[in-house]
Amino acid sequence: MSGTDRYAYASKVRSSDPVTKILVSLGMMFICIVLDDILVSLVTIVAMSACNMWMGGHRARDIWRMLRIPMGFIFLGVITIAVGRYDPSANLIAGFKAGNHLYGISQKGALEAISISAKSLGVISSVYFLVMNTPMTDITLALSKMHVPALFVELLELVYRFIFVLADTAEKIKTAQSSRLGYVDMKTSYRSTADLISRVFMSSFRKADNIYDALESRGYTGELRTVGYEYEIDTNITFVAIAVALLQIGAYMI
Repeated sequence: MSGTDRYAYASKVRSSDPVTKILVSLGMMFICIVLDDILVSLVTIVAMSACNMWMGGHRARDIWRMLRIPMGFIFLGVITIAVGRYDPSANLIAGFKAGNHLYGISQKGALEAISISAKSLGVISSVYFLVMNTPMTDITLALSKMHVPALFVELLELVYRFIFVLADTAEKIKTAQSSRLGYVDMKTSYRSTADLISRVFMSSFRKADNIYDALESRGYTGELRTVGYEYEIDTNITFVAIAVALLQIGAYMI
């Protein structure tokens, strides 16, 4: 079992109606984005992480491990916002002079970077509430019930599966290369990396052909069909969502 499914199938609310969980996740994301406030974003991060631990039964270190993945990308994205070029007379938190300008971090840039980072993590925390408690098959079935275009749903499912198939293939190739001293020095590492990329690229084509042949042999007619699951209507999720929304609005009004 790969990706977030290993958490979703172990979740205590796995059998709850996925449509409700999708709507709750989207609602928390919408409020976090629209209110656009640092305190609201922090409340969203803490509240949705707490819901994952309390309702889903996940450990705090698992949630932290999941949150660490996008943090690097967020940092690289906001560093260009925090750091800028200013006149020599500007008052900066930290910086240095180069030529006729100052380069560094101003108070406004730092606050904007923190605001964007917090809002991004708030949205991601809302998404994690969905994906860590709902298997991908349940999500695609729920999207079909919500009349999302079938093409989008099928692409979502196939891309999700292929990400981990290709990652597993790349890991095996890299292990084989490392056992043959493929990364012993910089020059060899560049050559091995280029070879790894090309092999994974070709492997993706072969696997795609094999999957399509397998689908056709099983009567594929252009639509993926999945057997449904008996879901439960969990009112606790709705009540918790209302409570989190009130916390978000209350934080905004402070």
